[in-house]
Amino acid sequence: MIVQVAILAAGLVALYLLGDVLGDSIYELGVAFAVPVVVLGALTAIATSLPELTTFFASYAAHKRAGTDGNAEVMHNMMASNVVNLFLVQAIGVGIFQTVA
Repeated sequence: MIVQVAILAAGLVALYLLGDVLGDSIYELGVAFAVPVVVLGALTAIATSLPELTTFFASYAAHKRAGTDGNAEVMHNMMASNVVNLFLVQAIGVGIFQTVA
């Protein structure tokens, strides 16, 4: 139990730190390319939300065609996609930015 709580806490701290660096990166990109930060933030939000939207509708449509109640699976797909975005995509993006910048 203690190990799981420690892993969860470490994940939350890492997510916060990555989010902070990502926000700073977006700001620096906006300044460098003279694009308003609001525009870059909106584009980032849309780009990171598309995988969840896609998996949600694809899973929902598949369960509807099969005539099954797949609410748990649909939500699982959406949450799994969210986790991938938060940890994998964000970490890679921040890593690339830190390497190039």
